[in-house]
Amino acid sequence: MSRITLVKASFQYKDLIVDMLDEWSQYNRTHVTDKSPRAIFYDYKNFDLYLEHFKQQETKPDEGRVPATTYFALDKERNVMVGAVQIRHYLNEKLLNSGGHIGDGVRPSERRKGYATEIIHEALKICKTMGIDKVMMSCAKDNIGSRKSVIKNGGVYEGDVNDDGEILEKYWINLK
Repeated sequence: MSRITLVKASFQYKDLIVDMLDEWSQYNRTHVTDKSPRAIFYDYKNFDLYLEHFKQQETKPDEGRVPATTYFALDKERNVMVGAVQIRHYLNEKLLNSGGHIGDGVRPSERRKGYATEIIHEALKICKTMGIDKVMMSCAKDNIGSRKSVIKNGGVYEGDVNDDGEILEKYWINLK
């Protein structure tokens, strides 16, 4: 049984989301890190606009982007947001090469506790309900934690890809 549940941003979770993003943003200022999923770092201090941003991403994405739904990972017992995940509804050429269906991340203070594996597991359930039979994910070649989380969820390595000078590993997860 998972410790987490995936929830959409709402005023019900505002304080928990802002607390997580304050910590994460501070961490990102002093560390070279993957800022995935990037969508969560939108202007979260203006929460009305923040919520509207997610609705737009889901229904009317910017040109060149695909519809995507963002969820936040809530540790149910501790009532703490521990991470986030964005699920792209389908892949365009760029996402097929390097982004994939799922972009996930874990709050800095909650890393190395197994949350990424659980977040991906829960996101895959949502992908299945969306009719996505085969999920593509990628991670930086040097991100051992991400690699392990993808593989634990059934990821099969396809190969390396070059994404604007960064080498990524590409994986497929079959949901059939």
